[in-house]
Amino acid sequence: LPSVEVFSYQCSPLSTSGGIEQVFEAANRYKAEAQDTVVVVLLDEVGLAEQSPHLPLKVLHKLLDEADGGQAVVGISNWALDPAKMNRAVHLYRPAPTPADLAVTARGIVEGASLKGY
Repeated sequence: LPSVEVFSYQCSPLSTSGGIEQVFEAANRYKAEAQDTVVVVLLDEVGLAEQSPHLPLKVLHKLLDEADGGQAVVGISNWALDPAKMNRAVHLYRPAPTPADLAVTARGIVEGASLKGY
């Protein structure tokens, strides 16, 4: 199996298209040197970049349309992006957890924690 190398970019309301392009360029350079590696560009909190006055996500149209399949792109967001960006991707929506979901999660955290001495 090939190895996976993740190139992460933390999006924010101050993000610029240049910052996003730099991550894609770094991923492309790495992929050129490591042919047997799956390269993933991770855009963390990509929804925050939508708030930027620099409109940094517009560069994604070009980057995704010109991509040669050399890297995978994962965008994580707490809210939906505009439809022009979302139609270029698979969209996975998770609803808010129910109180029962939260109780199961909390129970698992507490039962798995090492609380010796407390």
